[in-house]
Amino acid sequence: MIWAVTEDVTAPAEPYDLVELYDTVHRLLLERTGGAFEGRLVHLAWPTADGLRVIEVWESREQYDRYGREVIGPLVDEVLAGRPHPPEVVTPFDVRGLVVPAGGVALPAGR
Repeated sequence: MIWAVTEDVTAPAEPYDLVELYDTVHRLLLERTGGAFEGRLVHLAWPTADGLRVIEVWESREQYDRYGREVIGPLVDEVLAGRPHPPEVVTPFDVRGLVVPAGGVALPAGR
């Protein structure tokens, strides 16, 4: 069953630049994994007025959870270096249609 979520991340009480944090984590993730992880179908992220929004689409919740435990959680811990994690609200949603004609990694212009 397809598992999809929005992750709304807001600035923590101890402020730091969330976009910079995301860019650093994203760069390190691509360097270490090439962006591939079993089961991930789609990842999108963009800045919002109060932080970041991420959409993740996975083949299953189990794969999403494993990725969080084994890859992204430890990487974010490493980059934060003891600073608190930003508050995050994760909202699952039902996927009614998904078309991914070509895969790959896209980076913002100038990166």
